[in-house]
Amino acid sequence: MTAQSLEEADHISLMVRAAELYYELGLTQEQVAVHMAVSRPTVSRLLRQAREEDIVRITVVNPKSRASALERRLVERWGLHDALVVPTTVTRGELLLQKLGVAGARYLERHLPAGVRLGIGLGRTVYQLVHSLDGVSPNPKVVPLCGGTVFSESAYHVNEIARIAAQHLHGYCYYLHAPAEASNVQVYDALLADASVAEVIGMWDQLDWAVVGIGSAEYAETPEFQAYVQRMKNDGLKPVADICHNLVDVDGAPCIPPCETNVIAVGLEQLRKAGRVIAVAGGSHKVGAIRAALRTGAIDVLLTDEQTAVGLLDVADI
Repeated sequence: MTAQSLEEADHISLMVRAAELYYELGLTQEQVAVHMAVSRPTVSRLLRQAREEDIVRITVVNPKSRASALERRLVERWGLHDALVVPTTVTRGELLLQKLGVAGARYLERHLPAGVRLGIGLGRTVYQLVHSLDGVSPNPKVVPLCGGTVFSESAYHVNEIARIAAQHLHGYCYYLHAPAEASNVQVYDALLADASVAEVIGMWDQLDWAVVGIGSAEYAETPEFQAYVQRMKNDGLKPVADICHNLVDVDGAPCIPPCETNVIAVGLEQLRKAGRVIAVAGGSHKVGAIRAALRTGAIDVLLTDEQTAVGLLDVADI
């Protein structure tokens, strides 16, 4: 073992020891500092790093949560195979995305069978989910479910999200080297004729599982998506929700423009044929979009937060 490796191992041991004394034995940070013969700021830093390195996982349990009852009602109301409701008072923002991502990762780790074809969509919540996976080994074949977007940060590119999923699940990643929307029909036809693109697209008809996000047409996160939604509106359509670049209206019907589209993305019918489609999405601002997405019949499992779950149910269902 190199000197650097020894140093890293010693630092990990310090983080674990500080965490055990503080969280398991209930010592104060001052007592931990005395016990370990270090300063209190050092203890504080070790505890913070232990959380950042996932050595310590903190779960806040709300005893007044209605999560279990809401899960049952969501399944009954929307004809789902399963539902997972995350108890939280946060209604939107980065903390909510993290909570949903962690919950989705634990769900996938518990239920994903070995050796499946796993489709991965895009979005910040899916990004949080794949980064929260914890090294289980079902060895899936991971497939991006749409092309990339120009304005996305590199970390949020669908190929990168798929790569991280494959890495954490010890699987194999296929890459889709194509944009989500081709500039014209000639480019679209040329991309579909490419062997590597055709291979990935061909796998969309054979998906076993898929993980997707749900976007809101009202709250477009990138200029590219905002322009895409606006073109649909200019054609007289009324998009509400987005599933892997498939825009749907309030009734869950596809928004299909009168002209030929050049979108490179899995279709809703292909998702309906998949063995299990998990949608992870939440936030009070997305209730309408999630409801529209559920009406497509393409979603089997919904992972959402408590307040959003309440919004997805009729008053009589709660």
